[in-house]
Amino acid sequence: QNFIPRLKDHLLVRLNGLAYNGNEYEFSDEDHDSVLIGDNKLFQHSTLHVNYMTYDLQHQQDTINP
Repeated sequence: QNFIPRLKDHLLVRLNGLAYNGNEYEFSDEDHDSVLIGDNKLFQHSTLHVNYMTYDLQHQQDTINP
């Protein structure tokens, strides 16, 4: 029940770097609308690819496996 709003609350807390211990943060409808979940689908992946720029301005990519 209320899965999508609770998921968006959790994602907003994480994206804003806040500590998450439950439902202690209130986000506006505008905040919720800023989190888009395409076609109401979520997928589980076994790897994470992270793109970043190094101090010497080179583009790099790391892969994280569980």
